[in-house]
Amino acid sequence: MNINFRKANKNDIEFIIDCFIKIKEDAGFKKIEPISKSRIINDLLLDNPKAVCLIVENEGDSIGVVLYSTLYYVDTGQIMNVNQFYLKECYRGKGLFNNILKELNSISKQNGYSYIGWEVWPKYIKAKELYSHVVDNSGVDYTHFYKKVK
Repeated sequence: MNINFRKANKNDIEFIIDCFIKIKEDAGFKKIEPISKSRIINDLLLDNPKAVCLIVENEGDSIGVVLYSTLYYVDTGQIMNVNQFYLKECYRGKGLFNNILKELNSISKQNGYSYIGWEVWPKYIKAKELYSHVVDNSGVDYTHFYKKVK
């Protein structure tokens, strides 16, 4: 396998949407809200994106997506926060997560991030199992609470 990473562009919109839908399906969501193409373009693909969307490729084929933004904590500084991650099922279990983790680590070093964190929905057992093998929480487990802005 020849794994590469690149920032998403407008040609990736359908792939990104498909991946985000599959993430929610894998996490057990019963109702999946429509994903807006214009939101993806405006938030991720134009100047000054709100988050970074990386496309994972094998031999030029898109096989996954990593969406990350940053958080800031007074004690640790800025951290990479992986909001959403998806890898096509046929590529899972082949050790590719280590390649992805190395890339995220490299990006984090380049940008001065002190940690890489993942957000995982409570019912997404597979993701929790995967991440639990690579994280160093230093004895701390964070829980995020969200309220929709109306």
